[in-house]
Parts: sequence; structure tokens; C-alpha cells
Amino acid sequence: MVRQALQADLVDTLTLSSVPVLLGKGIPLFGADIPVSHWHPAQVKTLPSGIVQVSYQREQKG
Repeated sequence: MVRQALQADLVDTLTLSSVPVLLGKGIPLFGADIPVSHWHPAQVKTLPSGIVQVSYQREQKG
């Protein structure tokens, strides 16, 4: 559902959580079919578990 919302240009804020576990491999979070957009970090939280949450705000077009 996130991919479809990004493709439709409906998302203004993203919050990504990073878990401090190294897996060695992975898959892309977003596919190549997502249009280019520019974001800036709006808030960063570090939780006691070591998880880091970063909220990004989409930069205005134009």
C-alpha cells in the first residue's frame, strides 16, 4: 500500500525505523518504479532498544 501511495504522490511524511541487526542481505525498501522525490529529516528518536526512528518530511515542489 505504501508503494501505491508513493506512486500516486499522496505521501508527505515517512517514518522509518532502523533495527540494529546486520542481516548481510536485503531487498530494496522501495522499488525502481517510485518517482524521484526529495525529503529532509524532521525528527529523530533513539529508543532504549537501540531502534532509531527517523521521520522525513517531503520537500515542497516548485
